Amino acid sequence: MIANCTDKPTGTLGPRKAVPIPTDAIWITARQVCQRYGGRSSMWLWRKLRSDSSFPKPTYFGRLQFFKLENLETYDRTVIAQNDSA
Repeated sequence: MIANCTDKPTGTLGPRKAVPIPTDAIWITARQVCQRYGGRSSMWLWRKLRSDSSFPKPTYFGRLQFFKLENLETYDRTVIAQNDSA
């Protein structure tokens, strides 16, 4: 049977919605890191990890990247302090 044009797809299309970071989070996903820095792309994160040696490195659980939130907050404070002193 040929699908009718009014049939809706069974899956969802387009980008996935951002998952908010809980206030008591210890680890956040790579997608949440990208969202934290203004909705950046995964390619931005990949380039950031290669070009900025002070950016926190991920921990891998299987093939998934997770970042420790405490390390990202420390990195943010360091970058802000460097920008304020310049």
